[in-house]
Amino acid sequence: MPARDFEDDLLEKCVAVARGEHERATNQIEANVFDVAGLILRSKLPVTAERLIAAAESYFVNCPDQRLKVVEVVRKQWIYELSRFRNRLTRLLNERGVSQ
Repeated sequence: MPARDFEDDLLEKCVAVARGEHERATNQIEANVFDVAGLILRSKLPVTAERLIAAAESYFVNCPDQRLKVVEVVRKQWIYELSRFRNRLTRLLNERGVSQ
């Protein structure tokens, strides 16, 4: 999958979790991306951040060794650049009516 499509897919999954459409990460990539997304949104969108972190935790409960530091998530290019990811995610959330 091309990098742009990969990132778009993960952003859409973050939005789905934020809207309550999904409650769990299904793999290591999703769990770590949801965790990072929750961390970077915590101050501006605390409810959304809580949902994302909870979705990540639902995966890490069974696979704690798969949790990575933010720098590793970026190094693996699951998130290419934090500020760009935050800006794109925030814009998508606003467009979809997620405001908490």
